[in-house]
Amino acid sequence: MALASNDPTPDQYKWRLAWEENFDGTQIDSTAWSKCTRGNPDWQNTQSPDPRLYEVSDGTLKLRGIVNDDTTKDPAPYLTGGIWTKDKKSFDPGRFEIRAKLHGAKGAWPAIWLLPYDHKNNMWPNGGEIDIMERLNN
Repeated sequence: MALASNDPTPDQYKWRLAWEENFDGTQIDSTAWSKCTRGNPDWQNTQSPDPRLYEVSDGTLKLRGIVNDDTTKDPAPYLTGGIWTKDKKSFDPGRFEIRAKLHGAKGAWPAIWLLPYDHKNNMWPNGGEIDIMERLNN
């Protein structure tokens, strides 16, 4: 949930709801979210669109990490699910409320973070990163 201030003065806390995601239904809302794609950074080198990694039900999103059972199709030894709002949602300064439940697993690296919307000109790490939650389980 993202809340944006109606008045930027710090002594006035009038908030209006700008966006809310409750993961209602059975599918990820593709107008707001995309499945993270494979990439070179450590956090991204096992990302996969494999449907076994994603479940939306009862108002929750479950992301999974699994041992890859067919490395002929995908060479990554593990497959992980991840979503992002990249190129779909952006927010001015405001307040975020997030509810997440984590399960410990050796090698898991769950994280929730914010990056600049202008990611082409502010590539990480130069654009910065705000970690809301990050936990490396080893």
